[in-house]
Amino acid sequence: MKWIVVVFVNFLPETQQWEMYDYREQHFSSPVACEMYVMENKQFFIDEANKAYGRNSNDYVIKCPNLEDFNGFVADGIHQKA
Repeated sequence: MKWIVVVFVNFLPETQQWEMYDYREQHFSSPVACEMYVMENKQFFIDEANKAYGRNSNDYVIKCPNLEDFNGFVADGIHQKA
């Protein structure tokens, strides 16, 4: 399995979905490796999310889902929107 970093930026109540900033191009071989990387680079992820969404926040949720679960979550969200 592969794990990725996902920064959850903003929950949108009208669609019941999250705006996310994901790093699916960078894979980790275990959830622990992913979580250690997040801990070591947390400020980078915060800065990137702030820049991408025009915000100035430090309260993002940063998770390490496995890639299959993440892809399923995104696909489910797309089907729910349709």
